[in-house]
Amino acid sequence: MPNPKIRVLYLANYAPIGSRDHPSSDEGTGSRPEYHGEIFELLSNLGLKVESSREVKSLIEGNAQFDYVFSLLNRAPYRGSEILVSSLCEYYHLPYLGARPHVRAVAEDKLIAKTVARQLGFPVPQSRTYHRDDDESFPPEFRGPYIAKLRCGAASKHLTENCIQDLWEDLIPEVRRLREQEDDVLVEQFVPGTNISLPVIGGDPLVVLPAYRLLSPKKGQLVTFEQKRRIDGGLERKILDDPFVYDQLRAFGVALYQQLRPLDYLRVDFRLTELGVPVFLEFNVCCNISSKSGFYMCAKQTGMSYREMIVRILRHSFQRQEIDWQPL
Repeated sequence: MPNPKIRVLYLANYAPIGSRDHPSSDEGTGSRPEYHGEIFELLSNLGLKVESSREVKSLIEGNAQFDYVFSLLNRAPYRGSEILVSSLCEYYHLPYLGARPHVRAVAEDKLIAKTVARQLGFPVPQSRTYHRDDDESFPPEFRGPYIAKLRCGAASKHLTENCIQDLWEDLIPEVRRLREQEDDVLVEQFVPGTNISLPVIGGDPLVVLPAYRLLSPKKGQLVTFEQKRRIDGGLERKILDDPFVYDQLRAFGVALYQQLRPLDYLRVDFRLTELGVPVFLEFNVCCNISSKSGFYMCAKQTGMSYREMIVRILRHSFQRQEIDWQPL
């Protein structure tokens, strides 16, 4: 029988507060309210005692009231916000979803993530960081085309088509714009091709799902924040049907997981060059796992229902943290 005493704190930007609160999507929030609402409903239907909140202070003030934290809080207006929940859970000795703080920090730092990938023998783009006090008039040591992005953060925030330029002098205004958002800007040698993502569910055995392509009508197959949040359209997902490329992605996904574990789920993102060579971009340990996500699209290919996917993620998280649980 399921343990009715497992008390879960559900943290999400748009977590329902009260039985009648169901935030609706709009131009500013995209699909997140729907996503956060469906996760709350699913957790509640699994026989867990779920209390939801949109504030980290609920964890700080009420940590003794909970047995587990399921957090989808991913961005806040202060540096290092992504690792706050996991760090607090470690401090309070409270089991939680996801990955340990140091792994979460690596995932958030695109430069360090590429350093890990390079150490594992996987190709990465040439790159250079521009700090706040660096002179952006000096170009990188590599040739264009270039792409500029925030060094840290998720969901392609502040990324636009202007961030891809053939000439350095044309990219300088974008480097300046991005530095106004954050201290560090990462400039990479742009890789012509398409985006590919590989979802992975932790556990023994490890579940490496099919990979999928992200097809965008934007310049350079760029995928923006607005597209990822379904605020802007045009993004199309297709299951990757190239076994040779998939085998390479899978091998790297397994190797990366072995370096990062324990963690509950992740998505690894690549660019597939025009010659069919996968190049590592980043990995995400708090990626979208909604019923409309690319993650679930791949799980569905293996015959999993949405409920089964979330249960598999949650079961592994509970088992590795020694929580005895059986879902309803």
